[in-house]
Amino acid sequence: PATADSVMKYLGDLNKNDNITVICSLHFLSLARKYGTRVIALKDGKIVFDGKPAEIDEKKFKEIYGEEAEEVEIR
Repeated sequence: PATADSVMKYLGDLNKNDNITVICSLHFLSLARKYGTRVIALKDGKIVFDGKPAEIDEKKFKEIYGEEAEEVEIR
C-alpha cells in the first residue's frame, strides 16, 4: 500500500508537471478514487462503466462486479 501510494503520487506529478497522459490498470477502487479523473471498468473484456471515480457508489460497484463483490480499501 505505501509503495502503491508513492507510485501513484509520482505518476500524478508526471501528469501535472510534464503534461503526460497516465493510464493505470488498478484493481483497487480506492486508489482510482484518490488519484483518478476517469475510470473505465471492464467485465469479460467489455466496457461496463466509463465515468468519474465519484460516480461509482456501492450500488454501481455491485452492478459492475457482482453482488458478492467487496471493495478493498487501500489507504
